[in-house]
Amino acid sequence: MTPTTAPHNDEARKPSRARFFILGAVGAFVFLVVVVCVAIVAALNSLGDISIGSKHLEPIPVAPSACPYLREVHDKADAAGRAYLGVLTGQLDPHGWRTEAARHAQLLAAFELTLRAAKPHVPAPVANELQTVIVKVAAGRKEVKTAQSPSDYQSLSAGQVFEGTAALGNASDLVGNACGFVLSPNVTSP
Repeated sequence: MTPTTAPHNDEARKPSRARFFILGAVGAFVFLVVVVCVAIVAALNSLGDISIGSKHLEPIPVAPSACPYLREVHDKADAAGRAYLGVLTGQLDPHGWRTEAARHAQLLAAFELTLRAAKPHVPAPVANELQTVIVKVAAGRKEVKTAQSPSDYQSLSAGQVFEGTAALGNASDLVGNACGFVLSPNVTSP
């Protein structure tokens, strides 16, 4: 073998090692993103069933006059949850992220308004949980406006979604079946 052949082979291997490392890093990152997305989807799918380290709350008396307001909360939470699930699963508006972000911001604004409207009509423990949801939805509205992409929005909003979902689950536990429906939506598909 000539001396020029050996270095040539080593140099040929260096780019393939670099590509292997980059592909491995990208693969690990994609795997991590998938794991986080699956965890968020699982949280959204079990909105009424969140019990991380806590028990379900016992239902309290809720006036029938609160039920139309709570139905609106349920419906708006369902719409916002489906939209967020669409972001997580990549089922977005074909016109792009800006269009999807604007639509999502409108859904969150409508959800926040119904939460605010319902709050004076429910018992204090339920109102306290709804207030937590209001704070988390308001934060999500800011995050969707600043996010540059769906993945950016996911990373910015994951904590808000999780905490808001937990508070809505608590409110749902407190309301129980007083209105003939479960307050937490059953988000299963976008």
